[in-house]
Order: sequence, then structure tokens, then C-alpha cells
Amino acid sequence: MRGEARIVALLRHHYGDGGVYVPQGGARRVFLEASRLGFVNEDGYLTRKGRELLAQHGD
Repeated sequence: MRGEARIVALLRHHYGDGGVYVPQGGARRVFLEASRLGFVNEDGYLTRKGRELLAQHGD
């Protein structure tokens, strides 16, 4: 799934505390989609759902 792959790529950009940062290159739209789908919370941190998605993809 192409959209899911973009979200996984974004979620890989996270700090040790779970804070997700948006790399340069216009990933803001993907970040907003990840947030809307519940992979990132309103404070910009990985949710359990986000961590599970990363685990499914070997991260």
C-alpha cells in the first residue's frame, strides 16, 4: 500500500521519546494524514498504533 509506506517512512523519523519530526521535503501532508489516522497523537508523538505499524514493517 503506497500511502501506508509513506506513513511508515515518516514514522521512522522519530526521537527516542517518540516525538515524530517532519523531515524537510514537504512531508507535512503525510504527517497530517498519520495524525488523522491515529498513528501520531495531537502532540506529535507516536501512538501505540504508530508503534505497531512500525513493528509490522521491521522497525
